[in-house]
Amino acid sequence: MMMHYGKAGKMSEALALFSEMQKKGIKPGTTSYNMLVKICATRGLHREVDKLLQAMERNGHFTDDSSTHLALIQAYAESSQYGEAEKTITLLQEKGISLSRSHFSPLLYAFVKAGMMDEAERIYSRCRKLV
Repeated sequence: MMMHYGKAGKMSEALALFSEMQKKGIKPGTTSYNMLVKICATRGLHREVDKLLQAMERNGHFTDDSSTHLALIQAYAESSQYGEAEKTITLLQEKGISLSRSHFSPLLYAFVKAGMMDEAERIYSRCRKLV
């Protein structure tokens, strides 16, 4: 239900449902967190993304090899927040996390789709050097 609220742009309903689940003793798993992270990042709700990431870490759902990073990169790339997507990739690299093509593909695709070929080539070169 949260994903449907998010896709419909009803963020307050998605976040309220998430909160209600927790009040009723339902502990959200990584999938629920990742869903909300992606929804919030796509909508540009960076403060909510930060809160969710902190909650994930507190509750043991956020690891350095988590799919959360990929969900975050995808969300930023899909919502034309290219700088945030690249910042996330750089942060992973600085943390010493092994990157794969999957981390670069959403941003590369977004640049190509937007006709930003110089940026796409730059990301492609960066990917080839690291992967």
